[in-house]
Amino acid sequence: MWEVIATSLITHLGKKAIDRFWSGRHAGEYPVLNQAGTLRYATLDTGRVSIGRSATVPNDQEYETLFGDFYIPDTIADIITGDEIALVLVIEEHYQQVLLFEADLDTGYQIDLPHGVYSVCVFLVDGDADDLFDAMIYAVGFQCAEHIDLSDISTITVSDHEDIWDMLDDSPIEMTWHGPFYLDFILIDTEQIPEFPLFFSEFF
Repeated sequence: MWEVIATSLITHLGKKAIDRFWSGRHAGEYPVLNQAGTLRYATLDTGRVSIGRSATVPNDQEYETLFGDFYIPDTIADIITGDEIALVLVIEEHYQQVLLFEADLDTGYQIDLPHGVYSVCVFLVDGDADDLFDAMIYAVGFQCAEHIDLSDISTITVSDHEDIWDMLDDSPIEMTWHGPFYLDFILIDTEQIPEFPLFFSEFF
């Protein structure tokens, strides 16, 4: 997975485009960067970051809406200071189309996407860093298994950190007909993932 993330960021998005993305979010906006290097801005829909089809879907393609929410285990709740931001990386598996955007940590996001098969990863990073590649990655969000309902939970309490991995499913999501689709992401402290880089620069 780490190789896919690195390839998506550098090969498909590129350093210059990512720098513009990072500068855009410092202006108090919710930037959305696509593979063509186009930078747009999301709107807020009842507090949730909303990315409409005009930013993501060609005119001749069908699309569905994906909703994402974030859940914080008690193992990382103590590190949240309020300066962190949630970055979402969306990778279309077949055509390797890539999107990077900032979401609201409390209310999540919704995004319109063309029909396809997608992998989604979330990063909780230091929002005060001057450069995204120098921003510390505090946690990584993986999608929750479908059979687990987190809708009434604000904080996940676990007695053993290893139990969290049993709640996750890294399978890509196929978005075709009969949406909308929903994904819950559980944030994992990067210190609990020894092989995961603490900074984006370390991916490369």
